[in-house]
Amino acid sequence: MCFESMYTVRMLKQCFEFDKYGICGPYGICDSNAFPVCSCIQGFSVKNQTEWDFRDFSNGCVRKTRLDCGRDKFLKLQHVEPPETTRVFVNRSMTLQEYGGTGFVMWSDELLDMRKFSGAGQDLFIRLASSDVGKYL
Repeated sequence: MCFESMYTVRMLKQCFEFDKYGICGPYGICDSNAFPVCSCIQGFSVKNQTEWDFRDFSNGCVRKTRLDCGRDKFLKLQHVEPPETTRVFVNRSMTLQEYGGTGFVMWSDELLDMRKFSGAGQDLFIRLASSDVGKYL
């Protein structure tokens, strides 16, 4: 087996088995069906391209465009395992019936340790500058 193939198997194993917390860094998402397994969520770009090229994703991604409170929009990511929830605001009184939800969770810190699934998972709404949302619709 060549080095690159062995490396690919190792990276897939890390993502799939969840054996390394935050493997894709802040605002990165791990998808075991993709290569490389880490990518930036829409509206974000790689923070350090040199590290990323060497498959060190730990510094993650940064927002492409600053938020503008009056004009921001939300982008829906489907089939995602949400980030860790140790520092979040949870409001169970909001049912979000129009979305079929059972509550509302808001992160105020960096989003870390997100995973993409092909069929399971939850919907996650990411606040983006309206110009970044428009690029992906």
